[in-house]
Amino acid sequence: MDNKERLRKWLWLGLDETTAKKYQRKISAENVRIVRNESVAIAGIGALYTICMLALSRVYGKSVICIIGAILMFCIFLYTQNLVKKQDEISKKEARISISSFMICAYVVSIYVGTFGSGNELAVTIVSLFVFLPTNFDLLPIYNLYVTIIALAVFFVSSYISKTPDKFAYDVMDGILAAVIGNFAAFERAKIKWESVKVHEQLEEERDVDMLTGIWNRRAFEREVDYLINSGTIKNMVVIMVDLDKFKRINDGYGHETGDAYLKHFCNLISEYTEKNTIVGRRSGDEFFIFSYNFRELSQVEHNVAAFYEKLAKNPILLPDGTEKVIGVSSGVVWTVDMNHDWREILCAADESLYYVKEHGRNSYTIQEYIPK
Repeated sequence: MDNKERLRKWLWLGLDETTAKKYQRKISAENVRIVRNESVAIAGIGALYTICMLALSRVYGKSVICIIGAILMFCIFLYTQNLVKKQDEISKKEARISISSFMICAYVVSIYVGTFGSGNELAVTIVSLFVFLPTNFDLLPIYNLYVTIIALAVFFVSSYISKTPDKFAYDVMDGILAAVIGNFAAFERAKIKWESVKVHEQLEEERDVDMLTGIWNRRAFEREVDYLINSGTIKNMVVIMVDLDKFKRINDGYGHETGDAYLKHFCNLISEYTEKNTIVGRRSGDEFFIFSYNFRELSQVEHNVAAFYEKLAKNPILLPDGTEKVIGVSSGVVWTVDMNHDWREILCAADESLYYVKEHGRNSYTIQEYIPK
């Protein structure tokens, strides 16, 4: 592995760029909570620090900068306090605004206090900040590096302007050492945190995905539909109950291994056909349910259902005895544009429609609007 590849792996925590950014978004809400908690604490400390300076030293220039920083930190607190109420719905843009405004405010005030406001003293505060801020958030190393380079550049220029050459040289050495320590510590902390996130995601997937077919199990399906309904973004919905016709004969005649392949073949076909506004789950055995929403018009639903039956007819499964078998399915399709109805009531109506189809020939479907009893 060459040095360029080692650097790339370090900057992206050993992940590809897309995956790394996905995990970054997953922990954005937690980083916003960190900003909320620390901004109000720093605002309070800054205000107290200002009062002490005015009472003991009457250093007005530094006091003005500190009180402005405290006010800005309190504004950041108010902004993030409102965001935290949204829980996991915090957008990438909102998370970036929160973190960047917090870091800019912290660096600007500290750099001023450690350079122009400190005379010829060493900038202990700003050097400490180069260790603290990178380790404060679980950011990608590449982002920490960008921030550190910019902050160091501003710090060095400010120190060069405001201090004697010997003090400036000490600031440069201390700043670089603190930045290196902070970034490597941040890398190790983020790596541990992100490994935990990956393990948690894997456990969630194993819990939510039906192990045989690869689609969502009943619990995950119902949870996702509830989430969509509660989001308030759905204008209409379709609930479909699907049952594989005479599946027991496949199991009894060819064995459970063939039965499993039969189910997987069906789920592969339906997964290939599923659109973005459609969720598919396995209810139990050979029963499946489908939730589709925000269709443009009813004819679109009718067209999609008919097209899927054509897809089933064109993609038979090869059985162990060499025969090709078209998977027959019975479906009950119920739709509504009235979002005041509970989707589980519509599911029950779809279940009744399904059994009507099974009692009248199978391998077909009915489509109807939901009418409460």
